[in-house]
Amino acid sequence: MGSNPLLQIKGPRGVLTQVKTKSGKIKVKLDWDPTYAPRFGGALQQVQNELDQEILRIVSPYIPFLTGTLEKSGPISTDIGSGEVDHATPYAGDQYYNTADTRPYDPQRGGHWGDRMKADKLPQIESFVRKRVKAHDRNR
Repeated sequence: MGSNPLLQIKGPRGVLTQVKTKSGKIKVKLDWDPTYAPRFGGALQQVQNELDQEILRIVSPYIPFLTGTLEKSGPISTDIGSGEVDHATPYAGDQYYNTADTRPYDPQRGGHWGDRMKADKLPQIESFVRKRVKAHDRNR
């Protein structure tokens, strides 16, 4: 990913790190503690898959919307399970970094959608991960 962490959350099971790459993209990666992963086998990868899909779902109302292409590019451009959610259109970076954080048609939609969603929903995201890990632990 990158070497300049913007945000890092450490816990007993691993580290959630947000970095800004040289190209300016913001990426989030969940790195599980290597001693923790063997107990769960493929369950942690399944949780990562579910987290990526959940992030795409909850960030959607924050993305600027004209034709819907930018919003729809997320599920198409994201490699589910990679820990990186991408919105890959030729104008995504410009919309993210160089436009207002609100729109007249919808004050929730606008630039910096990932950062704004995280500021609003981080406790919800953390709760989602905790619940999914516990659910997978019960199902082992």
